[in-house]
Amino acid sequence: MKPLNTIFISDYPDQHQGLVALIESESVCSLSILSGTEANDLTSSKATPDLLLCDSRLIGGDGLTLLGELGEQFPDAVRLLVNAREIDHRIAGAFQAARLQFVLFAPFNLQLATVTLGNAIRQRQNALEEQRLRRSLREGICGTDLATLRNSLVMVANHELRTPATIISSSLELLATQSQDLSPSQKKYIHSARIGMQRLNHLLNHCNDLMAGRSLQGDESCRPLDPGQLLREKMDAFEGCCQERHISLNGPFGEGAEVLGNPHSLGQVFENLLSNAVKYTPDGGKITVRTTVGRKWISIAVEDSGIGIAEKELDNIFESFYQLGDPRNHHSSGTAFKGGGPGLGLAVCRTVVESHRGIIWAESPGNDQGSTFTVRLPRYFSAKTAIPASVGRPHKRYSVRDANRPARRRTLSEAFCGGSALGDFPSHPAASFM
Repeated sequence: MKPLNTIFISDYPDQHQGLVALIESESVCSLSILSGTEANDLTSSKATPDLLLCDSRLIGGDGLTLLGELGEQFPDAVRLLVNAREIDHRIAGAFQAARLQFVLFAPFNLQLATVTLGNAIRQRQNALEEQRLRRSLREGICGTDLATLRNSLVMVANHELRTPATIISSSLELLATQSQDLSPSQKKYIHSARIGMQRLNHLLNHCNDLMAGRSLQGDESCRPLDPGQLLREKMDAFEGCCQERHISLNGPFGEGAEVLGNPHSLGQVFENLLSNAVKYTPDGGKITVRTTVGRKWISIAVEDSGIGIAEKELDNIFESFYQLGDPRNHHSSGTAFKGGGPGLGLAVCRTVVESHRGIIWAESPGNDQGSTFTVRLPRYFSAKTAIPASVGRPHKRYSVRDANRPARRRTLSEAFCGGSALGDFPSHPAASFM
């Protein structure tokens, strides 16, 4: 699932640095900040917002009114009013008319904002998942049951086929060492059998990677590593086949920031993404790899000029054994154009990335227009390394009030903020920004 398109509308963004930092810390949110005037152009935007946050104070306007107007244009977006002073009859009426789902009151309270934003994110994610399941049901596929069946098939294939495959491979290798006693035709048959076993072992290794990826959470083999350096190593392995097919493979991408991960598993993710880009980019095409280092996250994008992906397929390609097009037209190859596979590579990628507390998604304008696969992983900071105060957007310094001063209670805060009442929270310093 790709990040939620999050729009924050405010004519005074510098006064909301705490909220901005909170949103940016969420890996599932992609934040854009617009002024009240710029928000009028949202209706002509092709990107539909998932979360709409609006400051109650706007120059020459009213945040609640603007949210209502945008709600008519984007009825599926979850709407939050920010910096409200109190619950008046207009806010209560907006809730009753479903023009508003959440409210954040002034002064800013980090705990309450965290809970409210989390509830808003979950509400939108649940709605998107419901839409996906409804599409699956309309197509005659029950996503949950199918996923269970696929997982069972992977486990059975990995367990039941591994032992006989090992015996056959060992026997073929032993026969190959006796080549001086074999006729030319016998050598040819053994060579063909060894190639076939390599393909079977490749499939079993994919199954093993898929199962291993599900158990990586908390794995002791995880360590701090530089994903940029790991990505460069994988790119070097594809230079030969790209030169052979006249495909341009280049960056630029940055290095230096670290993540906490399993080098073998993350290396498999990058290898699968690069392999797919090579396989589905025609000769003479272009593949570009980019790494973006944020304050708390690292994003790795692999963009190609290949055959592209239809919009209706974007949610399905990360499922086990899912293949685009007719599988009968595929041929087994790691780098040839449209070289097919078992349909496990992207499933392995998703499993590994999610086990590293990250997300992965695909984007494509459509068929024959290329595609982009993006991985977002949380940055690793050692105990001796402080999280940088800002990377990219500058944040103003803020002062913290007396920690012993309780946050001001709000009537109906539980109903309007989507979480517990303020009285249910422990005392927390409220922040005011200068």
